Amino acid sequence: MLRRLRRESGFGLIELLIAMLLLNIAFLALLATFSSGTIAIRRAARTSTASSLADSQMELYRGLKYSSIALDQTLVNATDTTYRNDSALGGSTSNDIPCTTTLTASVTANAVAQPVTAASMTNIVAGSSLTVDTGASAETVSVSAVTSTTFTAIFTKNHSSGATVQAAQCGSGLNQSNPSRSLTGPDGHPYRVDTYITSLTPTSGRAGKLVTVVVRDGSNLTGSALARVATDVDASTAS
Repeated sequence: MLRRLRRESGFGLIELLIAMLLLNIAFLALLATFSSGTIAIRRAARTSTASSLADSQMELYRGLKYSSIALDQTLVNATDTTYRNDSALGGSTSNDIPCTTTLTASVTANAVAQPVTAASMTNIVAGSSLTVDTGASAETVSVSAVTSTTFTAIFTKNHSSGATVQAAQCGSGLNQSNPSRSLTGPDGHPYRVDTYITSLTPTSGRAGKLVTVVVRDGSNLTGSALARVATDVDASTAS
């Protein structure tokens, strides 16, 4: 028994410490693998949700007429630097497809349709509806005819020069005309959906519009975009 106790075979203190150190290194490496895997899965889940939100936003424009694809210029002007510095604008400070304009002369109510002059005829087409003015003087009119500078409609109220003329599809409560909106995704994470509508004229082609939807992490707007979807729309193919 004494000879067996005096034997030096088996683990010594130094060997035991080395074994424990190696086990710790292995466990730390395994923990790092699990941690990076969790981060990758979370990132993939957010990217997938962002792509779904971008597709949903783009679907809003696929159901609109070409002339109705526009953004509320007042809301565009109120966007932050993150929105305005995006590459979708190509260096511009704002989108160049507005959905609001103004009257350049006063209008007197009349039961007969009358032509009025607008500062811009972009997106004003015959058959469309327009909201003219704000407050108590606001009314919605139906456009019966257009020229390069005027549109014809029946006005039941008086409107002063400079009154706002807004397409029916515009307004802060309508997602298709809102350039930037924050929402909570189905995963409970905050996202921001930014929409850009700019002019697009292909070489030797017809002028059209380029719609770009960018979805960002609502809790980290300075980071890379989670999803980016773009499509060009031609007047002859839009619904």
